Amino acid sequence: MASGQGHGSMSISMKLIRLLIVLFNLVFVVIGGALLAIGISLIKDPKITQLRPLLNPDVTSKYSSSLSGIEIFAIALIVIGSILLLIGFLGMK
Repeated sequence: MASGQGHGSMSISMKLIRLLIVLFNLVFVVIGGALLAIGISLIKDPKITQLRPLLNPDVTSKYSSSLSGIEIFAIALIVIGSILLLIGFLGMK
């Protein structure tokens, strides 16, 4: 690149590798965004709060603050989706 020729002088294999890297980063962004959206929709869904006593039957108090299995799963999806989205964005520089 110091000679001022730009990307046009790259060999076909280097162009293919560059394309694959961009595609992998795009896949990371899409999958991360999808997992993030699914996790947020699970957390915000009002039907999950209605299912809470069924999913956590050993809770004796109606106003317990413990998390059900689906809420833990949703939080895990949010964390994993955020990490994948961050990796995808940092890879695209």
